[in-house]
Amino acid sequence: GHTVLHELREIDLYGWEGRDKYDLKSNDAQSYEAWEVGDPYNFVVDGKRPLVELWSRAEQVWDVIRRHHQQQQDFEGIGH
Repeated sequence: GHTVLHELREIDLYGWEGRDKYDLKSNDAQSYEAWEVGDPYNFVVDGKRPLVELWSRAEQVWDVIRRHHQQQQDFEGIGH
């Protein structure tokens, strides 16, 4: 059987989706600066920390991969 890991979806950028960087720089300067310098804890969009959420989902995926490996099961990852 196949297992679909929804945790592998793209990062959620919430209210940033579809906005250009000039808009973000002028209207959400602090979070934009955190994004530019790679500061995941101060990169906040709509009260959420998208990079921290992404890392949490990635950790869940690694747990699935480790379980498959420990049970000597094949694992194939497909993404885009």
